[in-house]
Amino acid sequence: MIRKELVNFLNSLKKVKKQKILVLPDGYLPDIDEGEEFFIYPDFDIFPFENLDISPNIKANRMKTLYALLMKMDATVLTTFSSLIKYTLPKKEFVIKKIKVGDTFDLEYNVPYHLGYNLTEEVTSPGEYSKRGFVRDFFIPIYEQPVRVELWDDVIERISFFDTYSQRSIENLKEIEIIPGSEIMKFDHNLEIYEERLKKYTNETSEEEVLTLDQFNTLPGIFYKDKNTILSYLNEDRDIYLINKEEIINSYREKEKENYEMCDNEQKRKIYKMFSGHNLEILNKIKYDEVKLTLEKIYFIKPKKEDKRLEYIPLLDWEDLNEGDLVVHEDYGIGIYHGVNKVETTLGLREFVTLEYSDNSRVYVPVGRLDKLSKYIGDPESVKISSLNSKSWKNTKQKVKEEIKQKIEELQKIYALRENQRGIQLFGDSELEEKFKETFPYVETPDQEKSINDVMRDLESAKPMDRLLSGDSGFGKTEVAMRAAFRTVVSNYQVLLLAPTTILAKQHYENFK
Repeated sequence: MIRKELVNFLNSLKKVKKQKILVLPDGYLPDIDEGEEFFIYPDFDIFPFENLDISPNIKANRMKTLYALLMKMDATVLTTFSSLIKYTLPKKEFVIKKIKVGDTFDLEYNVPYHLGYNLTEEVTSPGEYSKRGFVRDFFIPIYEQPVRVELWDDVIERISFFDTYSQRSIENLKEIEIIPGSEIMKFDHNLEIYEERLKKYTNETSEEEVLTLDQFNTLPGIFYKDKNTILSYLNEDRDIYLINKEEIINSYREKEKENYEMCDNEQKRKIYKMFSGHNLEILNKIKYDEVKLTLEKIYFIKPKKEDKRLEYIPLLDWEDLNEGDLVVHEDYGIGIYHGVNKVETTLGLREFVTLEYSDNSRVYVPVGRLDKLSKYIGDPESVKISSLNSKSWKNTKQKVKEEIKQKIEELQKIYALRENQRGIQLFGDSELEEKFKETFPYVETPDQEKSINDVMRDLESAKPMDRLLSGDSGFGKTEVAMRAAFRTVVSNYQVLLLAPTTILAKQHYENFK
């Protein structure tokens, strides 16, 4: 494996206080944890003109790297030859917008859209944004968590990070930087350039076709006059290393046989050659003098941060899928599953899920985007396979969105009425409740304890109670209900318990009695 050798080599460059870019062979960017020390600039994971989204992590890494080259004088970048020569967002059009609490924010001017963010109902991935009334959510590529901006009229009242799973704010911020969400800006002048260039290659181009940007997401250069690659972001004082995979492996392994460890200790060694344009030369030799350092200084791999988020439960269980099963893709509709195929790409050999649509059309979905797939659960006999050339699926989604929006508005009205109503406050009797607690044979679990405390706070609140308690059978929900019922009774109010079946109602009656 090249991972250890490459990490050692990266470590040897830490003292070089200038921008550095390491170019690896196509299809080979090792899985190394990023940190403050270096940034990864990967190639796109889809082919040009495919009706598929680029992986959010790849988009985020590319934007994060371009931002780092603008802000850090000693940034170290890992990339591949294909990524190196592809056009990207020009340096002079890389917008960095700083906003802080108290600033004015123009709700009418769609900042995230123009900066290349995709509008979604709920923000979960880098490069997405959503809008709800006076709330704007962004997943800015340079941050590990999405950002929520809350406004009072046109003034920013609060900025916070929020959790993608619970969608709740978790940390307040004073200010943030908003950078582009992708390499495709959507300002008027960008769309005009795009339209002009597209018309050169087609005689009849409708407005709808011109503004369909998804097929060009791997060709950002078509939107700009200036032709910039990642090299355009580098300072004049920079080092560029062309890494031959076999050479670096052999070099390090030979040294390891002699009981040497590789690190940066003397300035006299140089392993780079500068190049301009695309006249690239491979470095054939890497030579180091003997050095002695502690292991702590040789290995700098940063441990991964513990992920405290809830476990993601996929909508699709692949063990239940068979050839010919019906599946639903979020963007393309109902199709037929035809297994997983391996395809050689610039990122190496990759796996794609094959879906068939009407007119024998096929879509190849990268396994990294399976979050957009779910199994079809309707009647297979009456289902109609979606067409890639029709707007029927898009219209169906729009209709469902409108129905959901209507339901949400109804719920908002209900909750607004609830907020304005005053409920009964039940404070109970702490001494009696403690004695009642001691009559239960089991010690409460942490989840039970938390649920009981939450319910008691609800009962003490002046707002009408609105809580759903869920849990598997035997996990102690009945005790929580009993504790709430006891609080209600000692506060001189009655309790009504509803159950879905006669048997369950009788069981609860016996337990409560």
